[in-house]
Amino acid sequence: MAAEPRFRIDAAQAESLYTSMGPTRETSGGSACNTAAGVASFGGSVGYVGKVRDEQLGESFKRTLESLLPQTWVIGPAPLPTHAAF
Repeated sequence: MAAEPRFRIDAAQAESLYTSMGPTRETSGGSACNTAAGVASFGGSVGYVGKVRDEQLGESFKRTLESLLPQTWVIGPAPLPTHAAF
């Protein structure tokens, strides 16, 4: 049996943090995404297939990928929240 994922904060705490932060800039990333974007920036033919949650971060990630990579397929919703690093 797989272990339950552990999060340092819950959704309500995350929302509270976002509200108190004021203006922010979200940027998408991750090794697969960054590699695909790098290959595309040099004119390579690359696509991306992945899952994101139907939430603010998931939508931001999807929009960023679609703007960088013409062949992007984001399938969702994913069962767990999209992760963010600050």
